[in-house]
This record gives sequence, structure tokens and C-alpha cells, in this order.
Amino acid sequence: MALCILVLVAILCASSASAHAQNNATIFRVPKPAPSQGDWRDASAIDACLDSLDGALDGAYDATFTGRGTHVFVLDSGCLPTHISFRNVNITLGPSFVSGAPTSLDDFGHGTLVASIIARASPNVHIECVKVFDANGNGFVAYVEDAMAYVKQRCASTELRCIVNFSGVSSTSSGALNDAAAQLTSVAAVVVAAGNSQANACNFSPAGEASVLTVA
Repeated sequence: MALCILVLVAILCASSASAHAQNNATIFRVPKPAPSQGDWRDASAIDACLDSLDGALDGAYDATFTGRGTHVFVLDSGCLPTHISFRNVNITLGPSFVSGAPTSLDDFGHGTLVASIIARASPNVHIECVKVFDANGNGFVAYVEDAMAYVKQRCASTELRCIVNFSGVSSTSSGALNDAAAQLTSVAAVVVAAGNSQANACNFSPAGEASVLTVA
């Protein structure tokens, strides 16, 4: 449960996704890490975000939790494995579900930021980065559904202790996506963003699915 809370913090620190629709197919968008968050490649910016969690507002973060034995799937723009925050974790690149992107290397920044916060907060966790957002931070519902099906199969077949982080919010409610998220909760704790849109998260997906943990 403690690591679930840290994943919630990761979404909050990274500025949860805002709903956006460029056309009828593109229903997800995550924001580029803002200048106020510092360089997403810089571990000191991550520590500043986590600073209040260790009880000492000193600009640094001393981890009090361990993620050992837990597998966190970050469904986002991918990850940059060479980020300094990944020194004390087992990080792997999972599959890319983005058309035209053969690997889950991060070409946008948001996924690395989220995964870095989880890594810094919980040493020894295993993070797997699954790419569902492209170089512009855009995604399609089919990408996310396929990624959720992949994670469900992975967690069910290997008996991993799983947490799933997803920072995207649809521009409308999708019954199919909510169903995919609900099925995933049978094998994992699923943490999603409410949307940062000042609107009722119940009207969007997968935030409106009752079985997921939605971060407001």
C-alpha cells in the first residue's frame, strides 16, 4: 500500500494529464514536463518534488520505503534508462504500442519523469516502461487497451506483485477502456490521473472506472 501512495505522488508531481482531442481518434495527451519542475533528466528536480515526504524540507529526499518485490508498469511515453534516478532500481523497457515507435525509449519526457519519481521514492522497485504516448505526448485508446491487455497477461502469468501507473485521461468516457482497466485490477493496483481539467473525473476514462485509484 505504501508504494501505491508513492505512485499517487508520482502522478501529482508530474502534473496529471489534461484531456485533449485533436481528432476523433486522438483522445489522450500528457503534458511536457514544465520548466517549474526543473530538468526531467535532473535527479535534484525529482528530489525537490519528493522533499516533503521525509519530514525534512531540506531540498533532498531520503527514501524510507523499499519497492523490493514489486513490479510497477508505467504506461506513458516510455523511459530513458540512463537517467540517474534509475541507479538503484531494476528498469526495463517493455513493448511500444505506438505506431512508428519500435521501442519504448522516451522521446517526450513525461514517462521518464513519472518513472524517476517512483524510482527515487522507492529503491529496489522493478519498473517496466510501456510506451503508449508518442513524441508529441499524444496517444490513442487502442494503444492503451493493448498495453493494459499486455500488463494483465504479464501479471497473471508470472504472479508478479503489480502496480500500474497511467497518467492519461480521455476526452470522453469509453466503456471499452473502463472495462479494460477494470479487468486489469484483478491482477494489479491501477493508479490513474483524474485529469487536471477541473471537471468531474467520473465522466472520463479510465478515471471514471470505480475499481481504479484515481488521483485528483
